[in-house]
Amino acid sequence: MPAEPRGGEIPFGPVVPVADDAPAYDRLVAWTGRDPQWQP
Repeated sequence: MPAEPRGGEIPFGPVVPVADDAPAYDRLVAWTGRDPQWQP
């Protein structure tokens, strides 16, 4: 999924970098601007 274009009313933050071999779920979470490694 491309990192650009973003802006307007899209509820995502900037892409968070992850390893190229990261699991698909981690890559999707990172694409939405969230850190897949974050834990409460």
